[in-house]
Amino acid sequence: MTVAVGNGVSASPGNKASIHGVMASREDRRGLQFIQNYKFATDLAGWSADPAYVRKTEAGFNGGDPFVEYNGVSGNFDNFTTSNDADSGMLVEASTTYIVSGTRTASFTGNYPQVQINTGADDGAGHAFPGTTLSSMRFTAATAETRWSLQFTTGTDTRRVWIRFQGLGGVGRLRLMKLNLTKDAAVQPYRDYFNPAIDVGAMVLVPD
Repeated sequence: MTVAVGNGVSASPGNKASIHGVMASREDRRGLQFIQNYKFATDLAGWSADPAYVRKTEAGFNGGDPFVEYNGVSGNFDNFTTSNDADSGMLVEASTTYIVSGTRTASFTGNYPQVQINTGADDGAGHAFPGTTLSSMRFTAATAETRWSLQFTTGTDTRRVWIRFQGLGGVGRLRLMKLNLTKDAAVQPYRDYFNPAIDVGAMVLVPD
């Protein structure tokens, strides 16, 4: 069978693609960590979205690729998070500094939305969201597509984290795209996890 691994990458018939194999063989050299469905390629799988967050495409915006739009109304505190149970949080190393970054446009009256990095009370195993907040930041105005970044450092027992975007009651619109999670000391330009033409030879293929 042919198995898609979530961002336009497929394995040949009779094999399964190991996304961790792809990362280990090529992309770890660039300091990238994996955010599931970071392109919102065909849907919002791997994310939990309250009603105010919608996946969209628009000609002339984000190169025509998908993005997530949050439309805030007065008193709205809706959330948009990566999967946040013990089995599906993003794997990280303990006592390590990371940067989560992305591209956004934003215009609000009142409070701007925020982004948080959360983990459980210890390693996230069985702990309910949001657990402990490792870092947070409020967005600022941006009429053009603009990079943002948030640095956080994991604890000695942190093994998984979750990204949380949250409205804070302001009125306006936030658009999110081009997400990265890296070990860089400072925010970098957006780097895709995969080249446009995937080198299947760099993938780990596991027979059925």
